[in-house]
Parts: sequence; structure tokens; C-alpha cells
Amino acid sequence: MTTAEMRDILLKLAHRLIVASWKQAEVHPDRFYLYTTILRQLGLYKDARELLDTESGRFVCARNLSCDYLRREIMKVGGWQTDEGDIAEQRIVEKRSVIYTIPIYLPFRGPCRDRNWLEFASILDATFLTSTQDQSTPPDLAQRVEKTRGLFTKVAEEDGSRDRAAWLGLLELERLGVVHQIPPGM
Repeated sequence: MTTAEMRDILLKLAHRLIVASWKQAEVHPDRFYLYTTILRQLGLYKDARELLDTESGRFVCARNLSCDYLRREIMKVGGWQTDEGDIAEQRIVEKRSVIYTIPIYLPFRGPCRDRNWLEFASILDATFLTSTQDQSTPPDLAQRVEKTRGLFTKVAEEDGSRDRAAWLGLLELERLGVVHQIPPGM
């Protein structure tokens, strides 16, 4: 028996054990990450997406960066990049209005927006990687780049110098534009 066959057998056994003992009400981030990783390794992307779309899955991914990164990778490998881009855009737009105050004991005090770079990366993936999969025409790609540029610019101007995620998103957008031969600042 080869190591690949042994690995598959052990992953299937782990999947069976986790399914038998899984309780949605008692989701811990470490267990959630382990279960989702096993689903990804077995290629069960639809099952992983169903798990991620549950209330507890959304709760864990919203509060744990590792789980959120894994969710994003599953969406990418499963072919749901456009959906992920739409979700990320909605989150970025919603967080514009969410302002909270950072506690006094931290060096920076005052109002702050909590932005997640993975949301900007998801939008970039939806803008560019979709074009390589569906063989979009260059004008369609240019329109998507322009839409993304407009969103990032608007967020960057609203955030100012307090949050650099949108500024970094604009830099990455321009870099990917050069790679895909899209003229800068169309």
C-alpha cells in the first residue's frame, strides 16, 4: 500500500469520525478548521461550502482569520470566486458604516474601521482569476478592473490614512493590471 492510498484511507476515516461526532451548536474554531481541512483534502468542496454557509460556520470565519482564509481557498478551488467577490464587496461596503472605538490601553485611540485584507484579495481574485477561467474578452476584464478600482478608491478616500487595506488593494490592482496588460487608470 502506497503512502497516498494510506493517506486517503486515513482522511476518509477521520471524516467518518468527525461526521459522527459533529455538533453544530458546539463549534470550536480548531475543530471547525480541522473538519474543513479534511473536507478540502478529500475534494468534498460542496460539503465544505455547506458547512461554511451554516450560521456557526459564518460565525467562526468572521472571528478567526485562519478559518476565513481556508474558507476563501475553498471558494477559489471550488470555482465560486465570483460569489466570493460579491460577498467580499458587500462586507467592505457594510463596514464603511461600522465604526467602533479602540480601547484606551492600546497605543491608537479613537474611531477605527475593522477591514480585512482577505476581503480585498477576494475581490481581486474575482476580478482577474475569473478572466482566465471563462476566457473573457479584454473589454469585459477592463470593465471589471475599472469597477474594482472605483470601489477601492472610494473606500481609500473615506478611510484616509487610518486604514491601509484599500490603498494596498489599489497597488495590487495596478500590479495585476500590468500582468494582465490592462492600461493603468483607465
